[in-house]
Amino acid sequence: MCVSVEAHQLGSRWAVTATDGSGLVQGDPTIITWGFVPDGTPLASGGTSDLIASLDSFFEEPDTGPDLTQRGWWQHFDASFDRWSQVAGLTYNYEPNDDGTIAGLVNFGTQLTPGFLGVRADVRIGGKFIDGMSNVLAFNNFPEGSGEMVFDTADGALFSDPTDDFVLFRNVIAHEHGHGLGIRHVESVDGAFLMEPFIDTSFDGPQFDDILAAHRGYGDFYEKKNNGAGQAEGNEIFQHSIPLGRVPNEGMVEIGTNARPDASGLPMRVEPEDVDFISIDGIGDVDFFSFEVPADAVVDVAINPLGPTYLESEQTGIPATQTPYDTSSFNNLSVQLFDVDGTTQLASNNGSGIGESELLNGVEVGPGTYYIRVEGELDDVQFYDVIVQAEYEEIVANGDFNSDGAYDCTDVDALVAEIASGSGDVSFDITGDGIVDSDDLDQWLTEGGAANGFGGAFIVGDANLDGVVDLSDFNIWNGARLSNTAAWCSGDFNADGSVDVSDFNLWNGNRFRSSGALQSVPEPSGFGFALFGMVVIGWLRRK
Repeated sequence: MCVSVEAHQLGSRWAVTATDGSGLVQGDPTIITWGFVPDGTPLASGGTSDLIASLDSFFEEPDTGPDLTQRGWWQHFDASFDRWSQVAGLTYNYEPNDDGTIAGLVNFGTQLTPGFLGVRADVRIGGKFIDGMSNVLAFNNFPEGSGEMVFDTADGALFSDPTDDFVLFRNVIAHEHGHGLGIRHVESVDGAFLMEPFIDTSFDGPQFDDILAAHRGYGDFYEKKNNGAGQAEGNEIFQHSIPLGRVPNEGMVEIGTNARPDASGLPMRVEPEDVDFISIDGIGDVDFFSFEVPADAVVDVAINPLGPTYLESEQTGIPATQTPYDTSSFNNLSVQLFDVDGTTQLASNNGSGIGESELLNGVEVGPGTYYIRVEGELDDVQFYDVIVQAEYEEIVANGDFNSDGAYDCTDVDALVAEIASGSGDVSFDITGDGIVDSDDLDQWLTEGGAANGFGGAFIVGDANLDGVVDLSDFNIWNGARLSNTAAWCSGDFNADGSVDVSDFNLWNGNRFRSSGALQSVPEPSGFGFALFGMVVIGWLRRK
């Protein structure tokens, strides 16, 4: 249990941080620094911090040097902040310095010692005796005062419990920092959330309702700079759109994660690997996405509001009536599709009601990159997903994929990489069957052998495409053996993304064969080849 008992609403958010400066408002992605106050630092809530020594004792820490990042317990703080960063528009930087000035807030909200780069963190972490074992494990100030986080150092046996990779300790850290983000307590009889007043170890990290509140305050992951999607800025203009990639023929690309049922039947579990939560956080928020089509196609776009319904109430200290909370119906979304220039509108829809999908069906497009714009009509947060489907006109690709007039390693390596990836890019569909697979590789070998004047197909195992499967091809395979390489000219003859014994067997089955007109290739003497075979077999056995 912790203090700060208030109902689930985002009561406040960071308006100033050491990195971003002032002027931050609702929905702005935010960079927050975090660090530890030195033992002996006075806490505004009373007493002085003894957290570092206590954690060293709890975790039987052998390293007590000045670099706290070398402590075993430091990683649990880092992991907890990192998880918040994965699911919302939040970036965290560890601040190793702290000047030891009083930590926290005074005078009911006046921040005494704000974060300052190189001096002290925005979120300053300390600890002291609070009330003994269990009960209050920690407390945290809201952002309008400071992000001070204080642990009860009498609860070391709980914090150092290694069950499920110290999930109790990490959930305490993540819960308290939820308050440090401005998120108040929530209660639900049919949900299980991080920001409920009692720590729950049946899940790991922020859950759906917690992430929803964080998105309202700070936007989603893709709003922030350096968002991991190849963009230096948030996705609020088409030049910074989030790339969804090429749409496969009669397939789809998509982005957006929902809560999922768990083994106990709860309808809204979020697992640690779930990351692609996207949302409109309110009026003025705009999201751009892009997708590619390699040829003339008919495209469908769907924007689907996401979110389960669960019961929720504020924490009042007395039993409260919980009401249904339909998270799929907070905002009414609209969608627009733009041409390759990013500004010419091809289609739009905002005719569906709140909580309903917005669809763009049967839009005819040519090859190129297209842009999707999503926004909301109401001032509230809404999770959603984006799905793009495409059906192409009949395509029979030319095996000279880069159109340089040659069938060479550049082309076949690109084809093998595409087959290994399984993404279904129809620009590699030489056979015209709508699938990119080994049949296309066989067709390329036939076309390539003819184009290079060998009078027949390249033989499987001919890594250097010289028309002969010989020792030079073995040496190429041997140089890349046991590597995850999806390239014909490195020895991946079966296009499975690795160079291994199966590829050697393909080479060995065709050794000293040649393409088309070059039929007669003398083999080495029986003794020489037998010796060579023994070397290869010996290597395989040693491996």
